[in-house]
Amino acid sequence: MTARMQTVAAGITLAVVVGVLAQRAVTHVDFPGRVEPARWVLQDFRDAVYYPVVAFLEGRNPYDQAAQARAYPVGQSFPLYLPLTLVAHLPFGLLPQADAGALYFVVVIGLTAVLATLAIGGTGLPVTGAGVLGLTALLLLSRPGQMNLLIGQVTAQVAIGVYVALRWARTRPLLAGLGLALSTLKPTYGVLAAALMLFGRGDITAVFTGAVMSATLCLVAMIPLLRAAGSAPAFAASLGGSAAAFSAEPSSNAWSGFTRIDVTALMARVLGHVPTGWTELALVVLVVSAAIIGLRRLRTDQSAPTVQLGVGLVCLTVLLATYHQAYDALLLAQPAVALGTGRWGRGVVASAALRWTVLALVAVPAANAPASALQSAAAQ
Repeated sequence: MTARMQTVAAGITLAVVVGVLAQRAVTHVDFPGRVEPARWVLQDFRDAVYYPVVAFLEGRNPYDQAAQARAYPVGQSFPLYLPLTLVAHLPFGLLPQADAGALYFVVVIGLTAVLATLAIGGTGLPVTGAGVLGLTALLLLSRPGQMNLLIGQVTAQVAIGVYVALRWARTRPLLAGLGLALSTLKPTYGVLAAALMLFGRGDITAVFTGAVMSATLCLVAMIPLLRAAGSAPAFAASLGGSAAAFSAEPSSNAWSGFTRIDVTALMARVLGHVPTGWTELALVVLVVSAAIIGLRRLRTDQSAPTVQLGVGLVCLTVLLATYHQAYDALLLAQPAVALGTGRWGRGVVASAALRWTVLALVAVPAANAPASALQSAAAQ
């Protein structure tokens, strides 16, 4: 099959996948102005992107959960994303909810294609139309890709930020810093990635640049937020209330939330209950410390296989160390490509048997309907 035919075939496949997902979305899309459990498509966009930005534009504090629920038809609390998310997603708040949701749906498909491009290029493979279109279709078919697209999560953009930060930290630190700043939309991505890059990889300039960019954008948003809250203590109290409300949601619970994929959720399954705060902190420290030690050992070896091993270690640590849901497994796109194409290992490429065994384990969170059914049954 020629390269052109491969591109056409991959494009047709992607079009079919998008068409099927769009059809599913139409039948379950959230109605503007109403909250209905059966209408779950774009619910996270509504609660974590659209109405927080609308509140911000109207001079309100979206972190104030009680006021947010009174003013807008939201179904869940606004997560503790950094205030720069209000700046990054500002254009969506200028549109009616239905139009903003449709635009976000299209944007997420585009972001998934960008993520596929970075995943392929980041492993050193040639970036081709067939490869990008095919991987985009595969990502959208996966459980994380479907969840991210259909419920309107904020995942593809922060995963892109992590990839940009890791890929260009040593050659283009300003670009890497911009990527790292983007990843801090979700602190569970950006803060952990920054710590691993700084203490494990030694990417001082990129981390410093990213921290400055993130802090500057947060400051831009903080000024009107403080004015809306009335005072700094009142704003701090709203953050505490937001964190408490988010933790109280069943999907956030390490024991009852069957889509969590982090080490705390694993420990909850082993213990039969949610670990204590100190136990959870110890798990985070243990996972991050082990990753930093591993990254420092890899630092002096800049061969391509070792670089891919380091990227995979960072991505896996980010997902395991703190709160993450199944849609966050999109971050494993590049490590999965590296595993599947034999560009992973230290010093030499690992054996095919080992690579495909690890790839199979990595793919477990990406299985869609079977995993959902099994985990739902387990939770009940």
